Amino acid sequence: MKKKRKQRMICLFLLAALTADAAGGAYPEAVNRAGVEGRAYVRAAAARRNRALEQPGVSAQLEASGQPGVSTQPEVSGQPGATEQPGVSAQPEASGQPGTPEPPRIICIHPVFRITLKKPVIKSLASPKKKSLKVCFGKIKKAIYYRVEVAKDKKFTKAVVCKTVTRTKLVIKGLKSKKKYYVRVRAYGRSFNRSEYSKVKSKKIS
Repeated sequence: MKKKRKQRMICLFLLAALTADAAGGAYPEAVNRAGVEGRAYVRAAAARRNRALEQPGVSAQLEASGQPGVSTQPEVSGQPGATEQPGVSAQPEASGQPGTPEPPRIICIHPVFRITLKKPVIKSLASPKKKSLKVCFGKIKKAIYYRVEVAKDKKFTKAVVCKTVTRTKLVIKGLKSKKKYYVRVRAYGRSFNRSEYSKVKSKKIS
């Protein structure tokens, strides 16, 4: 309530000064009274402040804040009026600004195979039953597993079946009857060692 009255008195005092300048120094009675009351309020406020400064333990607080009974606290995050509370840390800055750790980077490493194993040899292709194909090929030294690919064309643009086996025999089911399929085999060893593809052979399914 006192703060609003002080603001009103200051506004009236300024209005009185402007009116006096416009009128050549002649104060209306109402404006003159407002100016007198405003000056008296200012003098009373100054006297109260001086008395408060004389009390021990209050002078430092008053000099820091400028108003009796109000303490100044540090601002947080650049916003006026926000106080820093003990035990509560400021929020981290947005990504890309100093102080923010970068997210971990994921690096994909593709294995580099070396051609060190011998090329497999397909021994036989048979179709013992309908819609099935039996593949037999020779064993390769130091090979751990084999990859058998079956396609409808010699260039293997679109493989129909890709099987990984550890044995040298394989039966493939679910093929179309009376269709010709092409087969090739590749051997794989330890430490990214592998062979070239075998010679392509074909077989018509019964």
